Amino acid sequence: MKRYFIYFMTALLSLAFTSCQDELTYQPGEKDAEGCYGVYFPLQAGTGDIQIEPGDPTYMTYTVRRANTEGELHIPVKITDDQRVFSASEIVFKDEEPTAELVVYFPSIERGVTYDCTIEIDDELEEIAAKYFEASEYGHRIRQHVGSALEVVPQLGEVYDMVFIDGDKREYPAYYNMLMEGGYVRSGSVMLADNILWYGKVAEPIAHNDKHTEAIVEFNRMVADDPRVDNVIVPIRDGINMIRVK
Repeated sequence: MKRYFIYFMTALLSLAFTSCQDELTYQPGEKDAEGCYGVYFPLQAGTGDIQIEPGDPTYMTYTVRRANTEGELHIPVKITDDQRVFSASEIVFKDEEPTAELVVYFPSIERGVTYDCTIEIDDELEEIAAKYFEASEYGHRIRQHVGSALEVVPQLGEVYDMVFIDGDKREYPAYYNMLMEGGYVRSGSVMLADNILWYGKVAEPIAHNDKHTEAIVEFNRMVADDPRVDNVIVPIRDGINMIRVK
């Protein structure tokens, strides 16, 4: 997969939710200058008052557009949410496709409560990471790869002594299967999986359509039941699952 830089993206989606009568507003983005990818949120249906009843899906889907349709493009999404009830999918544009979907999940909202959440395309992470890698005395030993781990790791074809897992929570089981079945770890390798307590949600009944919590619970069970590894969960902050291949 080619590597693409998004020079600037003005898309910003501001959401305000209540669990009964939901008033939703957002600022549609605009196409960027010619020559960049111009990823933006066009004006679309789903704004205004939204009535959410018990049993309704606890997620919303938005269309995202881009001006430059060349190549497959993966874009991480940043969420600012003080109550920590919102999560969002990665935006993935297929080659030559001008549109993609952004799914926003809010499985644990409560009736009568107003929630504020800001969602923005996070195009700066690559640049920020590269800056600190370069400043490190070990910078010459660090290689930065951009893309989905499920695609990048097989392309690299290497075997790792330590792997830190902190990606899309819904993909945790797939990450584990890829590493173990693909031969990318060996006896003595250590995998560290972050956020495996998921704000305590793994110990509670899973809300309807909460794919993130479902995947983390499945991941923890997979690891615990796998005779090929030893593991221990360290309950520091949001939890780390320390896994050692036998």
